[in-house]
Amino acid sequence: MTQNTKRLAASLLAILCCSLLLAAAPWTGGYRISFDGYGDGAVPAGDEHLGAEVWLAPFDLPVANPLLSFGLLVPVYGGDPGILLEGAVELRLFSWVDHPLATLFRRKTAWRPTIQAGILSPLSDFSSSSITVTVHPLSFFFGEKTVSVLAPRLLWDLETHRWDWGVRLLEISHSLF
Repeated sequence: MTQNTKRLAASLLAILCCSLLLAAAPWTGGYRISFDGYGDGAVPAGDEHLGAEVWLAPFDLPVANPLLSFGLLVPVYGGDPGILLEGAVELRLFSWVDHPLATLFRRKTAWRPTIQAGILSPLSDFSSSSITVTVHPLSFFFGEKTVSVLAPRLLWDLETHRWDWGVRLLEISHSLF
């Protein structure tokens, strides 16, 4: 073997070993797609919203694992107030692998209900922001993705000082790294 071939083989072996370590590591980030609807009094009530966010979970804790997310909610029909900016912190309450609904799924799942708190603001007018609290009682983890359905949302409008509501009908989070 020539010197260059040995260096190439050693480099490829090092890259393979590092990638195997990363493959065994827990998921720490990815993207999320969601579909939301809001009550009549809420700021984004004029339209349903399709969301696209990125998320990061820097720790791998079994309980209260913090997850940070940031993204945009785009109105499906282009209604007022337009595109919304959302940032949130989410905490996993627990992770139950042999849950009662496990037989309904084809793949092995974990039931992972979460609570999320964040801020929601139109890009056109940051003064009409809302603080959000979302509860994800039906959230299931499938190894590299999490699917959540029917998550109720409470919104505290910072301009009018009143409560409104919404529902995150569907949320799919996919792990990338």
